[in-house]
Amino acid sequence: MFATLLFKILRLLQLKYFFNVQLNFNEFHTASTNTINIIFGNLKYKGLYASLFDGIPMYITLTLLFYMNASQITHDDTTLSLVYIAVFWAWIGPALIWRHENTVSEEMLQSLRHVVPDSNDLTTLEKIIYYNVTSRWSGILFISTWALYVLWVVATSSEFLLGFGVHAYDDVWWYLILLGVVIFAYYTGIVGLLVLRVLYFIYRFSRVPIKIDPYHEDQTGGLGFIGNFQAQASLMCSSALLFVPLFLKLNATMFQQHDYKALILVLSYSAGILITFALSIYFIHRKIVIEKNSVTGPIRTEVTKYLGTVLSTHSASDAVDYQWRRGLLNDLQDVRDWPFNLRNIVQATVPPVTAIAYAFLKFWPAPIFIW
Repeated sequence: MFATLLFKILRLLQLKYFFNVQLNFNEFHTASTNTINIIFGNLKYKGLYASLFDGIPMYITLTLLFYMNASQITHDDTTLSLVYIAVFWAWIGPALIWRHENTVSEEMLQSLRHVVPDSNDLTTLEKIIYYNVTSRWSGILFISTWALYVLWVVATSSEFLLGFGVHAYDDVWWYLILLGVVIFAYYTGIVGLLVLRVLYFIYRFSRVPIKIDPYHEDQTGGLGFIGNFQAQASLMCSSALLFVPLFLKLNATMFQQHDYKALILVLSYSAGILITFALSIYFIHRKIVIEKNSVTGPIRTEVTKYLGTVLSTHSASDAVDYQWRRGLLNDLQDVRDWPFNLRNIVQATVPPVTAIAYAFLKFWPAPIFIW
């Protein structure tokens, strides 16, 4: 996170070298991913080093805040622990973004080339993945709106921040906290954009002709990689749910004043993960059904024709042709209509469902339990 800010400054200053490393960047990647690739070069575990680079400064700053304001802190140890849990996302967020853009997307595209026969369709789909989600005005608007809302939620929670010994407007820690909120919101906004890009990709994929392999080991005609791609994107987005316990704790203070901004934030983010996953399931399921029907329709007609011939002529050769076509028809019909396995579904749904259920148990229609 800090590295990304430094990278952007260097880019603005038109500097070509940073610690003797040329600032060659991939225009299709976000600044977060480019930063990791440039600073950590060809190191084997770049994601791990990036986590340390971002996470350690965050934890040092947070610990310093608690140490300097120890005499003024009124929150209990549980609340302080929730802050540490939320900030842990600084360790995993940028690494997950880097992994999605460098590894997960590339592996998906490798599999895509086996099922999309038309080169023009393939190029169109690749272009959806190969573009920087933060380079267009729509992406900038999305992140800006999201960041402003998150900032609004935290900035107006003066009573909650006061529990950390932080006074609004006249305390340097207040401004540092808001800066940290903006940084986290920026990164979670990138995650949201990446998930929306996956959804759009799957929608466009469902509109092009594809090849179904009834004998593929994934038992979904060779389309299991799409389900895995979406599930991993949803899991990446769900990682930011580490903030949920803290925001619900914050909402407990606001709830007494009929202020539901934090609760709306948690519910809308969690629901967004579920909605994008559900839409992806719908698009791919519909595509598989359409492709199966288009392939099995002619074969079913031939099976019916050969069956009539065999019954009337008792021809051995026609019987062999009938059995072959009947076997192929059965194999095609056995292809699953859903390119998602149980692991995909658990990855994509359990975290947001848990967050929503926890929020409702705590605040609707009345608190059932409290910390």
